[in-house]
Amino acid sequence: MRTAYDLTRDDGDEAQHNPTWKAVWRIPGPQRTKTLFWLVLHDRLLTNAERLRRHLANSDQCTICGGGPKTFIHVMRDCAYARDVWSHFLADEPDRVLFQTDIPRWGFHYLMDQSPVVDASTFALVCWQLWQNRNTWVFEKRLVAPMQLAGRIKQLCSQVSLAFKASQSVTGCESKRSTQLISWKRPPSGWASLNTDGSVLLSQNKAAAGGVIRREDGRMLRAFSVNLGGGSITHAELAGIDQGMRLAWEMGIRKLAVQTDSATAISLIQEDPSSHPHRMLVKSIRRSLSLEWEIP
Repeated sequence: MRTAYDLTRDDGDEAQHNPTWKAVWRIPGPQRTKTLFWLVLHDRLLTNAERLRRHLANSDQCTICGGGPKTFIHVMRDCAYARDVWSHFLADEPDRVLFQTDIPRWGFHYLMDQSPVVDASTFALVCWQLWQNRNTWVFEKRLVAPMQLAGRIKQLCSQVSLAFKASQSVTGCESKRSTQLISWKRPPSGWASLNTDGSVLLSQNKAAAGGVIRREDGRMLRAFSVNLGGGSITHAELAGIDQGMRLAWEMGIRKLAVQTDSATAISLIQEDPSSHPHRMLVKSIRRSLSLEWEIP
């Protein structure tokens, strides 16, 4: 966990100036699509080929088609299963870039929205679902039929499109949408920080929350995650804050800076609503806030 976390703190010049990196963080879609390509561009995606390189597997072959080493490009494009899924998005127009380009140019072409056939959002969602489906096959031995997976992805594409349209229009008036890179902020000297986040998979009605507790120098003290079953994104965000604060108190931390990007969660905690669906979570957080924390 520490190695993976330390990697996320590498803010080299390449990440700042490479247009592909910027394209990754601008993908109009779930945060997990961005995380997927972040791992890919760091060569950290744990495929069979990578597992064999690390001596964690006896073979690098694809267990679905048996047609070659299970690399990232095989999972996302060259596997017969992946090609079948992609065929539902290409219609009658072939896309030579998709099936003939090497990995760096492949990602750049689509993430920069340069394809007339598949836009960046659709491309990212297809790749993400191919990877998710591959993991389901590895751990649960369940494989969704290509046509069924393509239908699920198209539903996700519609949901993402509607979500972004809604964010651009409020009561009939156009609003400006800005992209902001959320990053860790150093707490005061002698303090620890808690960063939390929530995630919801609408297509499967699944929600989860997690977070990281760090020292003032950014080193991780503890990470946590919790499966919430179903629920809204606000419920997930609040659950992450609640779990993180209780964990920090149990660890003996008394100087804690809580960092979240959910304005809705912050507003609910400050207002303490009596009739909101998530009022019990809010009350739990406010009980944690009433403990004897050290305040600057």
